[in-house]
Amino acid sequence: MTALDEASLVGALLWLPIEDVRAARELFDVDDLDDPRHRVIVALVDHCVANGVTPDPAAVFAAARSTGQVEGHKLGQLGGILQARYGEVAHPRWFEVYANGVVEASVRRKLRATGERLIQVADAADVVSVAAVVGSEAQALATCAARICGQVSGD
Repeated sequence: MTALDEASLVGALLWLPIEDVRAARELFDVDDLDDPRHRVIVALVDHCVANGVTPDPAAVFAAARSTGQVEGHKLGQLGGILQARYGEVAHPRWFEVYANGVVEASVRRKLRATGERLIQVADAADVVSVAAVVGSEAQALATCAARICGQVSGD
């Protein structure tokens, strides 16, 4: 539920064999990650796995260079983040715990954003606009509720 879960999840992906990375990736979406740097790393991990390469830090760094997903002048920063995440993870096999925390934090961010949009429309919009926004936000809330229920039930 914290940034630590996200950093630990990314770090765990750098330690795990391909099959476990695939299992971990089924538990969360890239857009569940709050830190855009982590999104890039996970996209590179996905690239490695798709090509049958275990996504350790060296392989992920090589993927960044070969795919061009990271601009050349930012490769040093990427290397530092990879090193930090790889070295900081408490236990890679706890990826399910970390993923659950990431999903929970993501759902909470989405719920807060929905609440803020509803407050804005309630304060300033005409009634017709309110109805349209409430309808679309209800759909977003239903998606959040489904993810919460799936996480609680273990799906």
